[in-house]
Amino acid sequence: MSSAPSCSVSGLNNDVKILKLKSSEGEIFEVKQTVAVQSRVLKEMVEEGCTDGDIPLHNVTGPTLSKILEWCNKHEDDGVVLSEEKKEELKKWESEFMDALSLDDLYFLLKGSNYLNMKELLGCACEKVAEMIRGLSPEKIREKFNIKNDFSPEEEAEIRKENAWAFDNYLIDKQASSSPRPLAAPPGSVKWQPSPAAFVKLINSDAALDASRSMVGVGLVLRDVKGQVL
Repeated sequence: MSSAPSCSVSGLNNDVKILKLKSSEGEIFEVKQTVAVQSRVLKEMVEEGCTDGDIPLHNVTGPTLSKILEWCNKHEDDGVVLSEEKKEELKKWESEFMDALSLDDLYFLLKGSNYLNMKELLGCACEKVAEMIRGLSPEKIREKFNIKNDFSPEEEAEIRKENAWAFDNYLIDKQASSSPRPLAAPPGSVKWQPSPAAFVKLINSDAALDASRSMVGVGLVLRDVKGQVL
């Protein structure tokens, strides 16, 4: 039987409720209920009185569950107003926690936090992934995450040729009122070309997830055939 870091039952008052979480391999982790309810899934189980005995978590491995509970222990007092110094300490800890993860660890942490509906941990893990790929070309992203390119060099060259308008390296001055002001692209890069008349070009996108309400918000920045930001 395993215990989450800082969650030993010894020395606890009798009125402190302990939950027993069972990983996909059958390993048992004991954790205080006040810590476990950071998971929306576990919180709903507590509210419905469904936490007697072992709680099976079929999609979370032991090592991943250990990491998740380490995060939960550190954030047990999230409802308490923290001083600026404490906030900075927590932010530093979160950064070091994420930096210490291997790619495999990060992948399973994403899956586990999503499965347990832990939007704060999931959001922090997603930010780490975004940080890892920021500024990388598609080729570098494939290399970093070992993603296979399904296209042959000939197929990829043909796609780039047919859709050259989508592979520009120009930046549009959003403050321009009459016409866009492209910045010079690096030597050898593909210059911006007008898109087909019926198309608009997506130049930036962002999204936010509210897991508690199963809602997703998406923001897009588009430009038309003349390069004007819409």
